[in-house]
Amino acid sequence: MLAFSSKETYVKPLPIGLSDYKEIIQGNYTYVDKTLFIQELLSLKSKVFLLPRPRRFGKTINLSMCRYFFEKTQEDHGTLFHKHKIWKTKHKCEQGKYPVIFLTLKEVKGTSWNESYEDLKVLIRTEFNRHSYLLTAKHPCPTVERREKGAALLLPSERTEFLAIVDGSASPAYFKHSLKSLTLWLQRYYQEQVFVFLDEYDAPIHAAYVEGYYKTMINFLRSWLGGGLKDNPCLKQAIITGILRTGKESIFSGLNHFGCHTLLGKHFCDKFGLLEKEVRDLLKEHQIATPMQKIREWYNGYHVGSYALYNPWSIMQCIENHGDLQAYWINTSDNDLIKRHILQGPVSVKKDMEFLLQGQAITKPLDESLVFSSLLRDENALWSLLFFSGYLTLAGEPHYEDADLLCPLRAPNQEILRLYATVIKSWFRESLSTQDQQQVLLQSLVTGDIETFTTLFQELIKSCMSYFDIPANEPERMYHVFVLGLLVFLRPTHEVLSNRESGLGRYDVCLIPKNKKALGIVMEFKKSPQGSLKEAAKEALRQIKNKDYALELKERGIHQILGLGLAFRKKQVCVAKEWLR
Repeated sequence: MLAFSSKETYVKPLPIGLSDYKEIIQGNYTYVDKTLFIQELLSLKSKVFLLPRPRRFGKTINLSMCRYFFEKTQEDHGTLFHKHKIWKTKHKCEQGKYPVIFLTLKEVKGTSWNESYEDLKVLIRTEFNRHSYLLTAKHPCPTVERREKGAALLLPSERTEFLAIVDGSASPAYFKHSLKSLTLWLQRYYQEQVFVFLDEYDAPIHAAYVEGYYKTMINFLRSWLGGGLKDNPCLKQAIITGILRTGKESIFSGLNHFGCHTLLGKHFCDKFGLLEKEVRDLLKEHQIATPMQKIREWYNGYHVGSYALYNPWSIMQCIENHGDLQAYWINTSDNDLIKRHILQGPVSVKKDMEFLLQGQAITKPLDESLVFSSLLRDENALWSLLFFSGYLTLAGEPHYEDADLLCPLRAPNQEILRLYATVIKSWFRESLSTQDQQQVLLQSLVTGDIETFTTLFQELIKSCMSYFDIPANEPERMYHVFVLGLLVFLRPTHEVLSNRESGLGRYDVCLIPKNKKALGIVMEFKKSPQGSLKEAAKEALRQIKNKDYALELKERGIHQILGLGLAFRKKQVCVAKEWLR
């Protein structure tokens, strides 16, 4: 439905669900001008570009835009660019000059190799069909290859190969070499080198990793892409997008003039995602009254080069929903891979998740070439996955330490923090026998019924702690993370802080009610490998009082304050309480 202001001003519809540049422009949808992406491509000398970016950050629209700009067709597509920035540059003369191969692999997500292979064959066959005019075309240069005047473009053996691919009967060898073959025939027909645009190349790799046919998929893509892109004189440029760079699997090994421009790079930084000005213009155009600061907290925070970017999908959805702030992006795909590797990670991962939930930064080595098979073996591979997938962003300048690229990282915004909170909640849901038990446990805590809380908390530890690795040298760290995970359920009514300075030291956990008349709680943890658990809990209480950990609560205007000392030994817990003045 079209929206009109009180002055009957026409507001363009949002292109939600659309990724075809021509459809967006001809349909008069809202379009944020990213056409200078083309200028940056042409200004660099790489023959093959790999541009990994998070989901729904504009990759497909940009590739579609490039296709309509460069492809030589009977229809004049120049009119699609006359009102945009690229038409004001010298590069407008490149419009409509070249043959183009355009493929998107984002739907190749079969549960088996055979299923995905059939999907790949369909995509390749469809692109061959798009260029079926080659079957009847005449060779434009009959003197080349000693051909006679009027000779067919394709040799008999090439025609056989083309037809076999189109009808699906071609051998695996033909399909593996199909990309190289098609570039050869297109270059021969147009007498111009070919642009290849390949969208979401790693979607099949992701599916193959999850479903267990990873090596088979890698072998096919290595042959298919290697044949089409490596030392191919018919290739003008290849632009490949995805979420991750999987270079160590050697898919792109040996490519000459290969440029990979990730979130850590300096090129194309403002060509994916939305800039602050672009977001402000969109909000103004669509008359969204939500404060900019709130929009920023929810959807901004992605730092690429010198730019701070907004998530475009979330911004579009927020505008479509009249400025309602929700977690739109994290609900658009299956986050099971992310959740599984966080949950199966060691205690150090869970500890770092605690810091992220508190809005703090962690510093981790990142590898721009992710190996899926190392995710469960290498903790650092998980941080690379989270960063390049858009679940973390830079919190400062990366720097090298020995051979490692160390990067300060944090959660970009409130939308991503919601996902982390959801993951942490899932640690407990299977262990709490009923939702009522969860509610009673938390309600007893926030109302000061510590006897009930202790009983239920002890039951929870017995049933749940087996899911966690408890380090022998620092067991209290694991219990710390465990309690913080439990308290995530209280975030609607309480602020949960951890390891913050207050009084003369740092408390372990502070539970600050949003209602100042409600109960505030300070917690301190103690390990007790031997001796009395009760005495260890009392010692934790003395530390709370002696170091005045309740000071922050008092400064917040909280008058009811309860100190809790929690002592742990394996799956045993003792809780001591005292009202603080």
